[in-house]
Amino acid sequence: MERKELAIQLYKKGYSCAQAVACAYHDSLLLSEDAAYRISEGFGGGMGHYGHTCGACSAMVMVAGSQISKGVEDMSSKQQTYPIVKEMVEQFVEANGYLNCFDILRNGSQDMEDNKRVCCIHCIHSACDILDHMLKK
Repeated sequence: MERKELAIQLYKKGYSCAQAVACAYHDSLLLSEDAAYRISEGFGGGMGHYGHTCGACSAMVMVAGSQISKGVEDMSSKQQTYPIVKEMVEQFVEANGYLNCFDILRNGSQDMEDNKRVCCIHCIHSACDILDHMLKK
């Protein structure tokens, strides 16, 4: 099963958008699924339902950082990470129209699929597509 299919399945099972993406890529985060679930829990709904940055996008950035960063032994990797993450976020906004959960929910599709908003499913889908593309580079 592709990671984006897994992420959407997890979302429909009750995970938040952030948890769905983080857990689908938990091995890339070097975490167990349970640890990825716990760490990403507060990011759903745009940071605890505050409506800010979409949780799927936040989890996408976490996974990207975990793959690009050289860790505490070489902190200079931030200079490589930031432009890649910026490009990924721009792609996310291009695919979804907005970065903030509030704007996505207000302006996105109001249709439902398995009691989940289609606009949120689309955000998870696009975050996974962008991640998969970045991971292949």
